[in-house]
Amino acid sequence: MKRNLFRMATLLVALVMVSLGSVKAQEAGDMAAGANVGIATGGGLTNFGIGGKFQYNVTDQIRGEGLFTYYLGDFKYWDLSVNAHYLFGIPDVPQLNVYPLAGLSLCGFGGGSGDSYWEYFDSITGQWVREYLDDNEDGGSSTTLGLNLGGGANYKLTDQLYFNAELKYRIELAQYSTNMFMISVGVAYKF
Repeated sequence: MKRNLFRMATLLVALVMVSLGSVKAQEAGDMAAGANVGIATGGGLTNFGIGGKFQYNVTDQIRGEGLFTYYLGDFKYWDLSVNAHYLFGIPDVPQLNVYPLAGLSLCGFGGGSGDSYWEYFDSITGQWVREYLDDNEDGGSSTTLGLNLGGGANYKLTDQLYFNAELKYRIELAQYSTNMFMISVGVAYKF
């Protein structure tokens, strides 16, 4: 078991080292705008989302991203994120970049119907709690701050168009909130 773990760690380090020396597909000053679709799950909820993003390469390897996603369904949910990506090229596949990401999210939760709710795990009682969000006229709402951690890849389809896929885990920074796991795919146009 330890030997397999050591081999995997060695392979990962070797891949990163080779990637650092590869040809860059992105350059400082590059900008892109795009659209994405995704799924977010957590707290007993799974919602489909659509959104848009803007990306700017600060350096050849470091890219900043602003992202807005609105999740559809009975439970209203939106996510406004600012993320940083560190791009690694793949030498044998020059059209492909992979990246880890880190960032912050401002998230809004709420519902318009009387049966909208939010579930969270109360670590003090050790139980799941269902909180109905119908305590005011608009069906209830709450806004929280979150920390994004994850990774992704983008594949260059043409000189201006690329496809991307991303996995992200958002850690809620509020006391009574649920962390979310998000998967998204999209396209972006570089201009």
